[in-house]
Amino acid sequence: MSFLPDSRPNYPQRRPKSAQARIPRNQVHAIIGGAKAHFEAGRPVDDGAYLRPYTKLLVDLTTSKACLEKTLAFANGLFNALNLTAIA
Repeated sequence: MSFLPDSRPNYPQRRPKSAQARIPRNQVHAIIGGAKAHFEAGRPVDDGAYLRPYTKLLVDLTTSKACLEKTLAFANGLFNALNLTAIA
């Protein structure tokens, strides 16, 4: 019989890695779906001014005509990422 302690340290058990959520790049979020048409068909604005759509039941974005594509792409990525975070 040996009274010496076990020489191996006790390491915590490894947890299995969860599958990383992938953000769908080509999937358009439901909120963004028809927003571009509403922004483009909105009230007349001066050059460089913010777009003002007629409908009030629309995603809350502030953008100019020049940045409309970038704004919608950013919002789409954000909403898709938030959905994945809520699901995970």
